[in-house]
Amino acid sequence: MSNKSTLQDAIILLRAIRWLNILFLAIAQYLTAICIFNENQSVFAVLSDYKLHIIVVATAFSVAGAFLINGFYDVEKDTVTRPQGVIFNRLLSTDILLNTYAFVSGLSVFIALFAGVKIFIFFSCMVGVYWLYSHKLSGVPFIRELSASLLTILCFVSVWMHYGASIAHSQWPFFVYLLAILTVLFSREIIKDLEGQQGNAIFGYKTVVETTGPKMALRGLLIFSAIALFLALVGVYLMKSTPGYFSLIPLFGLSTTFIISIGCNASPQMSYYQISDQLLRGILVIMVLSNVFLRIGF
Repeated sequence: MSNKSTLQDAIILLRAIRWLNILFLAIAQYLTAICIFNENQSVFAVLSDYKLHIIVVATAFSVAGAFLINGFYDVEKDTVTRPQGVIFNRLLSTDILLNTYAFVSGLSVFIALFAGVKIFIFFSCMVGVYWLYSHKLSGVPFIRELSASLLTILCFVSVWMHYGASIAHSQWPFFVYLLAILTVLFSREIIKDLEGQQGNAIFGYKTVVETTGPKMALRGLLIFSAIALFLALVGVYLMKSTPGYFSLIPLFGLSTTFIISIGCNASPQMSYYQISDQLLRGILVIMVLSNVFLRIGF
């Protein structure tokens, strides 16, 4: 009976930490290291760097902790927006959930120490900000959506820091790429708020949609995506010698996000929000996996 209970707890924990999301982030980090920061080195040479593996593992543990603590604070809202997930997760005791959160978050910081002091400080701050977001920032309109998007791209920032944290002109394409990913993530947060209006309203969660109203939030999303697309076009123009990948992929993500935001404004219906959410998810996957095109000289 004890073994059965332990196995059940392990399965529930895997679901609670959203292991598929974590796996995707790990793949994103490896592709960023191999295809963007080390495009002229062999894959074996890049993967021989033990500090890169430490960063990926530390990220996995820190994000797992973030999912756990966020689920703990959002349980009321998720009762309406994700009832099946909440019912399943409630089979896990609060003590196990919080103890696991403390363990994986602490382990993340400890592991990061072996990658250097700079990475250790970064992950210490990262774990703290994840908690701050779940405890405080998730209740502040606009800051909630923006911070959720910024926290997601920290996995890319950790790799960038490992390879020097340079802001030289040669790194501009990477920042344009990050801008595109950030825009898609932020747009998806707004769409998710539109999908979860009922739960947010019942439990008093302050989101951009609840504060400004759906119509104003959609207009703001359209303006935001248009500005991001314009900035990316300017950035690509200033990088005339940059390989085509850095032009096509960010512009693909921003253009499709802009089109989706137009569609949401034209057809503000729940079914369209759900489709848009899945489309934006797919765009993120394409933008990350397409890094291999840079590696093969696309």
